[in-house]
Order: sequence, then C-alpha cells, then structure tokens
Amino acid sequence: MTFKKDQQRLGIFVCGYRWSGSSAVKDWLRGYACIDIPPGSDISDGEIKALNYGLQNLLLIAEGKSLLGEHLARCALCPDKSLWPEVLGPPLLHSCGPGARSAALCDRALMLGASRVLRPGLDHYPALLREHLGKDHALDTEYLEIVSRLLHALRQESPPMDPAGTSQRQLSLSVSKLAALFYDRQLQITGTVPVFDNAIAGPNCRYFTLLHPDIFNRQVIFPVFRDPRDQFAEQVRFSARTCSWMVRRFIREYRLNQERTADFIRAHRHDRAKLIRQLSFESFVLDVGVREKLADEIVELLNNSSLSSALNDSFFNCDRSMENIGIWKKAGLGRQMQLIKNELKSFLRPEAE
Repeated sequence: MTFKKDQQRLGIFVCGYRWSGSSAVKDWLRGYACIDIPPGSDISDGEIKALNYGLQNLLLIAEGKSLLGEHLARCALCPDKSLWPEVLGPPLLHSCGPGARSAALCDRALMLGASRVLRPGLDHYPALLREHLGKDHALDTEYLEIVSRLLHALRQESPPMDPAGTSQRQLSLSVSKLAALFYDRQLQITGTVPVFDNAIAGPNCRYFTLLHPDIFNRQVIFPVFRDPRDQFAEQVRFSARTCSWMVRRFIREYRLNQERTADFIRAHRHDRAKLIRQLSFESFVLDVGVREKLADEIVELLNNSSLSSALNDSFFNCDRSMENIGIWKKAGLGRQMQLIKNELKSFLRPEAE
C-alpha cells in the first residue's frame, strides 16, 4: 500500500495500566490484514518506545507531575547522545524550579539502575528506532525536526496541559505529528496501519486530548481494565518493580487509573473524532458478542478510511487468554487479595471468581 499525504489517518490506540490484558485486544486487532503491530515489536512488546517512554515521560515532567524519567525519555527519542544538545536542548528539569538540577542528576543516577531491568535494554534502542522509522534516526532529518519542535512546544506550554492555553494547539500538533510519523512510516514500509499499544498508557489517558483531529482524523481508543486481583498477581510475578508488600500502593494506583479513565471518557463522549470503547479483559475474552460488536465498528471504520477490512489469520488466542482469568486464586497472596477485595470491591469481575 502506498501512503498518500492527503489520506486520512485512522489512529488505533490500545491502552491499559500494567498487565491490564490490553495485549489480548492488540492481538485481536491484528486479525485484520491492514492492521499490524510496529516493526521490531518482537523485542519491544508491541510498543514504540519513543512514544511510550519518550513522549509520555516528557509530558509528565512538563506538567510537573514527575521529576524522574527524563534521561530515559531522551534515550528513547534519540539514542545518539551526541545529538542531544542540538535536537533536545537542555533538560526540561532544569526549568522546574529550585532543586531541579539536583533532581536531574538524581534521575540520571537512578537511570543506571533502572536500565538493568528495562525490556528491551537500552542497547537495543538504536536498532529498534531504526526499524520503526525505516532509517537511522541520526540521519532522519524529518524525525529529528519533529522531536526538536516537540521539545520547543513543551517549553512554551504554560500552564502545562491547559486546554485554554495559547500554546496548547502547538503542543497538540507536535505530539500528533510525532505519532503520525510512525504511522506514515509503517504504512509506507509494511502497508499496514499500526496498533499504538500503550503509546499513551492508561494512567495518562488524558494525553489522548492532544491527538489533533487535523492529523488523526479518526481515533479509535480502547482503554482496557481487568480484575485487580489478577492484575496484582501478574505484577508480582512478572514486574521487577512490584513486590507483594506493595499492595496498598497498587490499590491507590488502580483506583486513580480508573478515575482518570472515567473522567476522560465523560469529557470526550461527544467528540466526533474519537471512538472510545472501554473494555473489560474478561468480557472481551469470554463473550464472543463483545468481539462481534467491535468487529462491526472496526469494519465500518476501515471501509470509510479506504482500508481493507479483510481478515487474516487471527493472532488472538482465546483459550490462552482464558487461562489468565482467575489466576489470583493460585498466587498464594491471601492477605493481599483480601485487602484488594475489600478496597476495590466495585472493580472485581465475576468472571474471575
């Protein structure tokens, strides 16, 4: 498929909060011949790290919601550190008030430890970005210019993320152009539309407001949630940064994520550019009717976007996903599961009992 500059973009975004089951939705979407995950996904869990780590971390820092993660963001967006002064400019943290330079040094020191548990490791980032872009990022003038303008927009945005702010439109265009570049390149290289998997994650779903309709004319957003007991059990099992004694922090983060997602859905329920479908992982896996209803909407969107709605061999394994429902019962975390049951009662899924 040859991409035409005037062709409308259909942005497909799947987002969740750490082991939410969003990968099942991503794999199901790949059943459509014109939809696929980004190149290099075999080593990056289907994510574009320049968006997942790079864009999101910078947005959080620009908002003042975090003092950590900028060094990782820079590595994800531009692995060639010799280009940082020209392309990225000084760290955003340097303009965050008293103690910001110390925070920047601390962030860099913590990055050394964090780099040991990153998957994939930082040494994979140059090759990974090259696969996403189709060329070496250090020689990709279009990409470097978009990244540079993004950093400029983040420095100009004040107050951060203020919808009425004079710089909000510029920030929205910068964010959208960065995502659109990966979209365009994949369409050119593989002829398929990318699934943006956690390019904007569940806890930060408010950033979907930055997707400009002039660039992504149609946006399909799937926030995915899961029974918190199963989710915590998987985090303890697979996440290097989650231990069983962190259950109270998990409860706070889970509740906050659900509140933010609900706020986002309410705020954009009349937004014609956005089709938002919040999905329960359990219902999506067990109820074929849920998938059939989504399939009807996806086919209509593909046809309206002049994209093929033909089905390929499905990558979604329903039986395997079913095995991940109710796993909390075998996790050996009785005290933690009881606490989650008491504190997050309204979020428990009957399918997981």
